[in-house]
Amino acid sequence: MSYFPIIAGAMALWGLWWGFKKWQRQRILGRLNRSIGISQQAPSIGKVAPHIRQKLIKSLGNNHATVDRLINNAKLRNPGEPEQWYWEKVLYELERDRWR
Repeated sequence: MSYFPIIAGAMALWGLWWGFKKWQRQRILGRLNRSIGISQQAPSIGKVAPHIRQKLIKSLGNNHATVDRLINNAKLRNPGEPEQWYWEKVLYELERDRWR
């Protein structure tokens, strides 16, 4: 008796479930971002010191998508702070977590 169809079917079901959960998380985060006014675009960088901005971007290997994601997550966790604060917070947490 071959178990291949059973294993392949189980993997397909798991893949569908995982894809659905990913879609669901993105949808919920999109709603949260819209409800508190965070755009899906790059974060506003108008009032961020250039050396802080450059240090964070450089420490993440010029990966702007990751920078945007981390800044947006910091805004979700700590609403109402100045823009500079979010950038410093993400940089601090990144440097702190590198030594763990």
